[in-house]
Formats: sequence, structure tokens, C-alpha cells
Amino acid sequence: MPGKGLVIDVPVIEGGTFVLAPYADRIDVLAIKKWEDFDELYNYLRADKHNYKWLAFDTITAAQVLAQRKVAKERPLDADPHMMSMQDFGKMGNLMKEFFYRFKQLPLYLILTAQERIRESAASGGLEFQPAVSPSAMEGLIPPMTLVGRLYTVEADDAGRTKVERRLRVGPHSMTVTKQRTIPGRNLPAVIKEPNLGTIFAYMLGVQGAQAPEGVLEETGFLGITIE
Repeated sequence: MPGKGLVIDVPVIEGGTFVLAPYADRIDVLAIKKWEDFDELYNYLRADKHNYKWLAFDTITAAQVLAQRKVAKERPLDADPHMMSMQDFGKMGNLMKEFFYRFKQLPLYLILTAQERIRESAASGGLEFQPAVSPSAMEGLIPPMTLVGRLYTVEADDAGRTKVERRLRVGPHSMTVTKQRTIPGRNLPAVIKEPNLGTIFAYMLGVQGAQAPEGVLEETGFLGITIE
């Protein structure tokens, strides 16, 4: 993403933002250690006393663990410390929905990354790749987003040498959750090669002179299954 950005890390669960060190001149990293820290972050960003153009959470899967810890801490003393009830999962889902709603209202580009869960899909009769958040949280995650895709890597031939390429699937597919909300005539390729979010957003939002991202006709990114 171009411009000044803020990346939210949850190091007690995941961590690993050292890869952003070369971009320290335009990307700040903030560590969040407990759920209540998100309130302070939201109030700071809402006050608009900063120069950030975009905000990224890495990852919402880790953020959900903080929500789960908050719910567990607030349960009655006689609750089983090793079991989450349906009511607990409902509270956790509501926390995540409010999380998505609040940060989506800020005048910033919002980027949410998630770990991946593979589940059996009754609709397709096969496997499905989903963001690793609760079903309740998923209800609040997908609808407001402009772009939802699955990022993965493949081995590709480069003049006789094998190299690793990143691919982003944003087109419909029975095995993954995807979405693209573009202006008329600016649909994205189903699978984007070496995706760059700045380039993708410029094209799909209709910026004059923006070039369409490079797509690929087929790939083997889903458990070795060729998809056309």
C-alpha cells in the first residue's frame, strides 16, 4: 500500500512484523496486547490527529483470541475454565462484529489479514478455505468489505528456473471466500499475479490511467487442483 500506514500486531498470539523494517519510514507498527487496547486505538484514530492513509490488522485471527480471553475473564467464577459455552461464542462474535464496524467507519483504507481455516462445505460438497474467525464474526466481516481474496504462493517457471510467485484469488470459486466491489467496467482478473494493493485499488476504484493488474489463466494453488 502506498502512503503512510499503521500496522497493528498482536505479538502475544503471533508477531513477526520484523519483515516491515525496510519500510519504517512510512509504516508504523503498534503492538496490541489486550482487547481493551483496541478502544484506545479507535479513539486515537477517530480524533484524526495523525497522518495515516491506511490501517492494517495482522491478524484478525489473533485479535479474536484477545476477544476470547476477554469473554473468558468476565465469566462467572464457577464456569469451566477449559470450555467455551455457546453464549461465550456469541459474545465473542458480537465483539468481533463491533470491531469490524467501528474500524470500517474510519476515513482510512482498512486491510484485514487472517489465518486460514479449511472446512468441509455442505454447499459444494468439498473443502472450503475460509478466514479463521468464528461463524458469527464472519457474518460481520464479509458484507462491508470492498475486496476479499485468498493469498497463496505457487512455483512458476522463470526462463528455466523455478521461482515462487504470489497469487491473489478474488474471482468466484466454490473452494474459497472471495469478493470484489468495483466500478462498472473495472472488474479484476479472477486470479492476480504478484498482487500490489495500491495498483489493485487504483484500478478497481476508477483512477484515471490506472492499469489493470496482471492476471493468470490457470493455477494449481488449491491442493494441487488445476482451476481454470
